[in-house]
Amino acid sequence: MGKGLWWYLLLAFIIGLIVGVLIAPLVTKITGRVTAPVCGDGVCSYPEETSTTCLVDCPVSCGNGICDSGETQTTCPTDCTYLGGREVSG
Repeated sequence: MGKGLWWYLLLAFIIGLIVGVLIAPLVTKITGRVTAPVCGDGVCSYPEETSTTCLVDCPVSCGNGICDSGETQTTCPTDCTYLGGREVSG
């Protein structure tokens, strides 16, 4: 390897180290989230994911705090309440 290539590799390593060690934890601390929600990761990241947008992570279930599609105040009053004439998550 040429002398100049080693400098580029060292610089890339240092930048990666700075981003990975210093910046990523700061972003996590500010946002409270490690990464953006990903459908299929086994975690229902509400409100970004719901049973409508990611059924794999957010199965329809009464009692999950979300008025899912198919739930009503009659079928799941713990999740669905009325506000201004329409059902909302309770």
